[in-house]
Amino acid sequence: MLEKYIINHGSPTLCGEKIANLINVNSSFLSIKEINKLNIMLNKYDMHIYLLKNNKLSTLLYLFNIVKLTKRLNLTSTRKFLSKYSYPLNDTFETLKHLQYRILNNSEFPHEIGIFLDYPLSDVEEYIINKGKNSLLTGTWKVYSNLEYAKKKFLSFQECTNFCKYHYNIGFNLEFILNKYKGVNNEKISSCILDWNR
Repeated sequence: MLEKYIINHGSPTLCGEKIANLINVNSSFLSIKEINKLNIMLNKYDMHIYLLKNNKLSTLLYLFNIVKLTKRLNLTSTRKFLSKYSYPLNDTFETLKHLQYRILNNSEFPHEIGIFLDYPLSDVEEYIINKGKNSLLTGTWKVYSNLEYAKKKFLSFQECTNFCKYHYNIGFNLEFILNKYKGVNNEKISSCILDWNR
């Protein structure tokens, strides 16, 4: 069941198009044992599932590429921005622990999470300043600048999702999809989707 959630909500990360995705799962559908088992497989591809929040009804999972996230967290602009929220920035998992702490202990969801989800820094900052209003476009994130870039990214995310869901629905499991299709560029993904629709 967790594999299906990951395919449905984490395909841009699986395809290498995005650093990370949030996946909200009905708690009755998964166990820590299942998360650990999937992590063993995902770790071979530099990916990891991190449990951000858990209660009786739902579990918030963070699927991420450790190499890409670490690179993003090491950017000077990112470090300067996250230091405003007291993030420790010398270890990726310590940084994630602080994100988890902020999710669990703040009355408002921590909007800096956009950095962890690969949103442009300028859009994350503008979202916070504008309190989520006045965006030019709403898609995977609220866009305040570089509209054309965002449109292309949203399309590529959808193509990744279509691509992975198609292969999962015809019987391939998550590891098979990662082995065969991880890193396939979006041009190839787009042509595959066109082929399926003919």
